[in-house]
Amino acid sequence: MRIGSKIYHAPIITNSIDWARSLIHTAPHGALFLADIHEHPRGRQGRTWQQLSGQLLLTIIFKPQHLDRKIGDI
Repeated sequence: MRIGSKIYHAPIITNSIDWARSLIHTAPHGALFLADIHEHPRGRQGRTWQQLSGQLLLTIIFKPQHLDRKIGDI
């Protein structure tokens, strides 16, 4: 497993979870999604986060081989 196999970066986004979800089918295992500014950062289950100055918020996509058949269900 290689975290950071591909790094997606943007200056500003709504949040990295929605961005990663939109590319789930094309992004490789271990892809990182990060931005300088998250307009509405959130965690799993819709929990809201606060982004403080200098803080790094990111999302990592994991695609274990035994779950490949279920990725289309996400």
